[in-house]
Amino acid sequence: MTQTGNTERQRTVPGLGLDIDQVIDTPAQVSDAARATLDPQAVAIIECTEALAQYVEELHAPHGLDQFLTAAECAEVARFIDALGNNPARADEFFERRTGLALRSRNPEAGWNVETVREAVAQANNRHDALPDFARECFVLLNALIAYLDAFHGSTGFREVLTPTERQAVGNKITHLFT
Repeated sequence: MTQTGNTERQRTVPGLGLDIDQVIDTPAQVSDAARATLDPQAVAIIECTEALAQYVEELHAPHGLDQFLTAAECAEVARFIDALGNNPARADEFFERRTGLALRSRNPEAGWNVETVREAVAQANNRHDALPDFARECFVLLNALIAYLDAFHGSTGFREVLTPTERQAVGNKITHLFT
């Protein structure tokens, strides 16, 4: 656990024993192995997990993802996101994987939105036992990241991707919580 001020925060994924560094690195590490299996669903799960880990990291910027929020902090961020209100610009937002991208360009065809994440989870649930071990590991991580985002993405949960400006505002809010 990491302690800042009087608040103790954990450096592991809630409900799993994975350290934050593993959260960030695991999807990229197994990506090549997934492609070698020629199993498009395993590749999709891993790429989706990597993209979602990148999104979580963006939401924690500029402080960076080095600790997870407590339940009380998640609730405070949820109220903050709810206060942002509806934003039609979110309909065109997505998040993307970072591996293999020399320059981060906003390319919607290379990205994931919440609908494609939930679809990847539903498909993986249907054949969980048939997935290779490394894909199952990413699948568990993907579910944990979705649950984490649901906890602080507002009263409706993780249903849409925040715009870059909103992600920056959330990052600033989280940085404020850490100080």
